[in-house]
Amino acid sequence: MWREHWGIDMTDNETQEGTTEEFLTALGLRLGSENGFDRDLAAVLQRYVLTPAPGESAVTQAKDAILKLASDRARSLTEKVGG
Repeated sequence: MWREHWGIDMTDNETQEGTTEEFLTALGLRLGSENGFDRDLAAVLQRYVLTPAPGESAVTQAKDAILKLASDRARSLTEKVGG
């Protein structure tokens, strides 16, 4: 019997590190391709969080990238509406 999560067979017999890395990579790619999920946000998550061993500053870096993304979008929206 096998279990499937996010389209990934979790019974893979590879090493734990390989399985984790493959799972996180596939999860990030899947999030970026899902309808209704923000592709830019998925890219931020892939870069900073969805890694087998995120660095100590991964959450801070992800937060900063998300805030920059939101700021850029707000600025672009403001310019579009003439404000």
